[in-house]
Amino acid sequence: MHQHSTHIGPRAAGRDDQAGFTLIELMIVVAIIGILASIAIPKYQNHIVKSRQAEATQTLAAVYTNQLQYFSENNTYGGSEAAIQLVIEGNRRYAPVVFTNVGVGTYTATITANLDADATIDEWVLTESNKLPTHTCDDARNLDDTGNPC
Repeated sequence: MHQHSTHIGPRAAGRDDQAGFTLIELMIVVAIIGILASIAIPKYQNHIVKSRQAEATQTLAAVYTNQLQYFSENNTYGGSEAAIQLVIEGNRRYAPVVFTNVGVGTYTATITANLDADATIDEWVLTESNKLPTHTCDDARNLDDTGNPC
């Protein structure tokens, strides 16, 4: 008996029946993955820093509210987290709020953190006259609100 070999589909000329990828195909795939990673990783890291910065704005919003309550009861602003009864739940990425320039009609609250382990410190400032915190140094971009380096 004579057996016939049946092959379905085209055959590559000069190619064995070995399955697999060539070195150039693997190098192209690795290059594509590297390009995608070089785009995605910085965007992801920036997203993480921005989500951490949300903690600063939430903390300073609570400072603003608690300072208003403290002022209504004491006719002056409080000079510490304990004085204004500020309680932050969970793990804090930012250092405790530092109060300066505290008096009858004024206060400055500053909160800082190093969000991405570099030399730049992320800093936010809140005053009695401004309900919204000012981002004086952005750790993600290493710039202040005016676009100058921190």
